[in-house]
Amino acid sequence: MYYDLNIPYASMDRLHSDKLKLILFRLSQNHESTVALNQIVDSHKEKRPFELSINTNNPVNLKSRITVDIEDTLDTEVLSQLKSQYDLVAIRTNNYTIFHEDINRALKRNIYFEICYADAIKDDQCRIHTMQIAKCIFELTKGDHVIMSSQAESVSEIRNPFDIYYLAKSFGLPNDKAKHTIQNNCEQLLQR
Repeated sequence: MYYDLNIPYASMDRLHSDKLKLILFRLSQNHESTVALNQIVDSHKEKRPFELSINTNNPVNLKSRITVDIEDTLDTEVLSQLKSQYDLVAIRTNNYTIFHEDINRALKRNIYFEICYADAIKDDQCRIHTMQIAKCIFELTKGDHVIMSSQAESVSEIRNPFDIYYLAKSFGLPNDKAKHTIQNNCEQLLQR
């Protein structure tokens, strides 16, 4: 089973729709793919669920996901509401203090952390930044409860599972934990 739990799902004009179809076709070439289409919103904006209305003949299991960008903590009532509307709910912050304060609490609550690799493909500066963040997350979590996703906006940013596995190993993970980031951890996350 192949998982990519972060494919951006923006406006569905012709260009985005065609890009998404190409991405889904590429992902369908991996046997039994599960893909989460991700809507990214700011915590202060209204969050409206979206319909997975993409016509595709590809044998891909589609999931809905929302990522909420936050600067402070998110209200638990809002979080519960989002969980009932989406298959996956992700929280993202650029606030280092919030991240560090919440990471130990998140690990105790069985929360998963995601590393997105597509930006690392785009340019050298992003690659360095992605590697620094990944190493930090792997050190804090010891590789447990970490998944790797693409966040690919074009088909050229999609990598096969072995490439992602070796990328996780390059971040310092041992063989078994590198494999878990692309398979077992994703399965466990979706079963919650």
